[in-house]
Amino acid sequence: MGTEENIQEEIQIFPLSKGKRFVAFAADFALVFVIAFALFHLAFYPLCSYASNLYGEQEQCLKAQKERDLVLYGNKLLFYEEGKSDREPSSYSANLVYTCSVYVSSLLGKSSSEGDVLRTYFVDLRKDEGRYLDFIKTKDTATQFFDYSPLALKPQYAEEFAPFYEVGNAPSKKGEEDYQKFQKEFFLPSYGAMIQEIGKEDLTYEGISYVEKQNEVASFNAKSNGIVLLSAGLAETVSLSIVFLVVPLLSKTRKTLGMLFLRRERVRVDGLTLVRKRTLPLHFLYALFANAGLLFLLPWPIVSFNELFAIPSLWQLSLLSLLFDLVSLFFLLFDKMDRTLVDKLTGTVMLEEEMMDALYRAKGYGE
Repeated sequence: MGTEENIQEEIQIFPLSKGKRFVAFAADFALVFVIAFALFHLAFYPLCSYASNLYGEQEQCLKAQKERDLVLYGNKLLFYEEGKSDREPSSYSANLVYTCSVYVSSLLGKSSSEGDVLRTYFVDLRKDEGRYLDFIKTKDTATQFFDYSPLALKPQYAEEFAPFYEVGNAPSKKGEEDYQKFQKEFFLPSYGAMIQEIGKEDLTYEGISYVEKQNEVASFNAKSNGIVLLSAGLAETVSLSIVFLVVPLLSKTRKTLGMLFLRRERVRVDGLTLVRKRTLPLHFLYALFANAGLLFLLPWPIVSFNELFAIPSLWQLSLLSLLFDLVSLFFLLFDKMDRTLVDKLTGTVMLEEEMMDALYRAKGYGE
């Protein structure tokens, strides 16, 4: 066997190509997600929910939602289509669309004036007709659907919307487009503003307070979001510990789970020696932040994406992690040794396993 200088002349060591390094990163990322997803749904979320009595309080929350919405139904601020929907909280979105239909029908004189939910709220319940007109004008500034002497839909829109309520008469394509625009740009924003005001000034029906019930729902949602965040954090931390701590500690060559599958080696740049055990916690900390973006995906489908965005700490942390990953991959694109930001911070480089085997043989190890 030759000298060390001869070995350097005979054995050429190359880092992984950019594509293979990305695959190595993606492999660990995917394994962490699969393990964390299973832990979240099969262990941590059920256990945390049971320990905090979340399932028991869920029934109370559903009851509070029904009573809160009953305040709207009872005051004729929300309607449902008999035979097609009901007063269950799950039907709220469909009933809101139906309420818009009732509202337009009332404006056209096709049904009772009670369908004008905005007038019902401001004039009948709050006794403030002047504020009702000011509210309509403010919300209609951009859309211009109304005339105001007296208050009515402009003839163009009244003519386009009328076929929706006439048997055997179909609306034109322009009529359908304008009706959707009316619903999206005027009615839903106006209704939302009305609900926000009710949430501040309160409204009652048969002794039930809207604000009181809304606060009960909000309290449960805050607790539920906390359980989701805690469960996701625990699941990811345990998953990362398995992939980046437990497996490397058990592996003689300090390999992560993804590196074992792909037959990759992570070595120190200064000497091509194995990563020291004492540096593994540092690799784990970097991995903890680099993989935090998974937190946003773990609760799905138990929690819908819309609900996940209602947990600011969850999506904000995920966004920061994603930015960190993009910066790390940016380093990969321009680094001469094809290293990510984490590789540079830890002073390591990733190689093919066969390349390290060749180096060990050349040095006489294992002979």
